[in-house]
Amino acid sequence: MIFELADAWMDMFPDGPVNQLDIGGVTKDDVFTICRVPPDQFESPGVCLTENEDEFDEFSWNFGADWLAWEDGNNAAFVYANVKRSFRSGGQNFRSTFTENSFDPEFVTQYAVGAKLDLRDGNLRLNTEAFYQDIEDKQVITVVAAAGSGLGTITSNAASATVQGLEMELIWLPLPDTLPGLQLSGAFGWTDPEYDSFPDMQPADPSLPLGPGNPLVEIDRSGEPFVRVAKWSGNASASYHRPVLDQYAGNLLLRLDWSYKSSTPLEEGSGGALRAFSTGEYQLLNARVALTLWNDQVEVGLWCANCADERYVDATLDLRDSLGFALAQPSRPRTYGADFTYRFGG
Repeated sequence: MIFELADAWMDMFPDGPVNQLDIGGVTKDDVFTICRVPPDQFESPGVCLTENEDEFDEFSWNFGADWLAWEDGNNAAFVYANVKRSFRSGGQNFRSTFTENSFDPEFVTQYAVGAKLDLRDGNLRLNTEAFYQDIEDKQVITVVAAAGSGLGTITSNAASATVQGLEMELIWLPLPDTLPGLQLSGAFGWTDPEYDSFPDMQPADPSLPLGPGNPLVEIDRSGEPFVRVAKWSGNASASYHRPVLDQYAGNLLLRLDWSYKSSTPLEEGSGGALRAFSTGEYQLLNARVALTLWNDQVEVGLWCANCADERYVDATLDLRDSLGFALAQPSRPRTYGADFTYRFGG
């Protein structure tokens, strides 16, 4: 829902051409049910041996204020601030035989301020935003005792965290008169997540089996990094298009893309002994040349992905506690090819 500001608000900013409030909300109701049946009834289940049902009914909302602070022809400055509260629904540990069969929703409250600037007669656009997130009841994987003096893992609401960050984006037409088809763009991101609290359990001596002489003890995992969150990221691209083959309504498209990510943990607990389960920092370079005809109805292209053949770990699966080994999936190597596209209905 969007409401125009009242006259009293407008009086506070008499020089603001556009002042607006953005208020919204949505409610969501999720129901999860687990029915456990004997193995011989998997094909045609009958009566449930046990049945667990959980319902999660939560409300998300947002409130923001926008202001067109300055405007001069095609140049303008637009600033905004907002606060949002959202949630990730709770759920159930489907394979769990423990008492903790379900986990609650995870809540995130985000505060953000930003600006959008159009400069150089509208040929340069700069967007920037700073944000702060407060995460409650974060859903994480934790350790519990299993039957037979073993260990198991479940999803639980064990952690709380805060995240702060900054994002910037630039789009520039450097030569609008002499090379109007040339566009340069780039983006930068800094994300700093931190667990405020993350209690977990492990055997007093992790190298020995769980037992009377080696009980579970509480540990503090709040110093661990977030999984799959790069602290630094960035990208840049250059593209150029120009009309060719006028009789066929053609366009020539050239594009070069570069991206960067700092080292990113891929597994929870990837500090210490699991430090190897990280991508390491990497850079990617992609390129494409394409020709379109008949107002983009036909397109023929040549492309290269990961042109510099950068190698890094893309995904991992740590099974050392259960099966004694771990898996790692490498990134895709340098690939190149050609494609042809025909768009119907032109």
